[in-house]
Amino acid sequence: ASRKFSESNRNASMAALSFGGRVVVIDSGAVAGGLFLLVLRARHMVTLGHPMSRIKAELESYKNTLKISFTTASVKVLQNANKLVCKPPAEGEPKNSRPIFHIENGSIGVTDFTEDDRATAMALLSALEDPRRARRSPSHVVVHYANRTRTVEYLLYRLRELYPTATVYERPITLSIQLNLGHDILGVI
Repeated sequence: ASRKFSESNRNASMAALSFGGRVVVIDSGAVAGGLFLLVLRARHMVTLGHPMSRIKAELESYKNTLKISFTTASVKVLQNANKLVCKPPAEGEPKNSRPIFHIENGSIGVTDFTEDDRATAMALLSALEDPRRARRSPSHVVVHYANRTRTVEYLLYRLRELYPTATVYERPITLSIQLNLGHDILGVI
């Protein structure tokens, strides 16, 4: 996981020292689905027989193409944990709204607030758009959720409609991620 999210990266780097260079630790700049996609890419390169140096270089490049957006019921958990680099307006979060977060360079920022299921799904999708990609479709998309809600169903429907050739992975979020990012999380990577 990103160094900015947890101590796991630092601990892994310290442990790797005892393996005499045979273990390489990469700061993913991500959690959960971002890690899943990096491992998927690494595993594919290993099966093709690429050397560790090439795999490391590829993963360093690939992690910069990952787009991560998510929402929770509130910004409070992340505010209290001091995890936000971009905080909501001084008056606090709007009532009856869900925050839309993005993860960039291992840091979490609030980009917007939405008020209903469809608006939330569309905001999560729009946060994934990268103007430099020239509408190139992703090959893999991960949807993480704590509970399978109408918003999740609509998001999956829209993803499959927008990116018909992409492999869409559905993954319930782990309890540890819920504790760190919020209990009602929905994320797209």
